[in-house]
Amino acid sequence: MSDRELQRPEVTRPGEGPELRITNVPEPLSVDQQRRMRSYLIKMTVRVVSFIMAFISWRLGWPVAVTFILMSAAAVLPYFAVISVNTGRDGRDTDTSFRYTHPVQRLTAGEAPETPDEEGAPQT
Repeated sequence: MSDRELQRPEVTRPGEGPELRITNVPEPLSVDQQRRMRSYLIKMTVRVVSFIMAFISWRLGWPVAVTFILMSAAAVLPYFAVISVNTGRDGRDTDTSFRYTHPVQRLTAGEAPETPDEEGAPQT
């Protein structure tokens, strides 16, 4: 047996290792793909229904505005369906707790603002 096989896995006590909160764990890829596919199919179904309704409304002599709205929806829906589905996991896995905010410097009367040096630390 090699040394690698004899090594025990590293055991950490609670609070010693990296902690994962359930809110930080991303959803599995299969769940994400199913959600995106379901969303796309629903939007494309709405498109087909609006196209069929536009044809029916034109044949039945409904107002032209109704036919125009339904045809416009059928023409525009694929763009929005593709854009919304292609955002995918990027839009869901953003963690906003680590945003950098620039510190605000308060000045009193007669003081000059601190200017940062080359490394970014303020000079005093």
